Amino acid sequence: MERQCLGPPLTRCERIGGIFTTVPDAVSWGPNRLDVFVIGTDSQLYHKWWNGSAWGPSLTGYEAMGGICTSPPRAVAWGPNRLDVFVTGTNSALFHKWWNGSSWGPSLTGYEAQGGVITAF
Repeated sequence: MERQCLGPPLTRCERIGGIFTTVPDAVSWGPNRLDVFVIGTDSQLYHKWWNGSAWGPSLTGYEAMGGICTSPPRAVAWGPNRLDVFVTGTNSALFHKWWNGSSWGPSLTGYEAQGGVITAF
């Protein structure tokens, strides 16, 4: 059974779960591929993806990526199997993580500190 939003047929949508404090950021690194990033109510970064046939890790599930984020995520895909995600932390500095096609760097829940003091993101 397809899950849909209530409303007229032209405004129905698939429910993919989650409660967030920011708007999602979505990017695509190839055909039939979407990666969506959001900040949850616990301030962690969360990720889900569309692979052309199904949502991962599940229709309503999200991959927890750690951190205490104070800004919406910003993501970019600059090549096949390559993602870069940026957030600000509690110290107002910029933090970065990346997908290289096989794993998240520096780790699934770790971030690379970029420094600085971000006042508008």
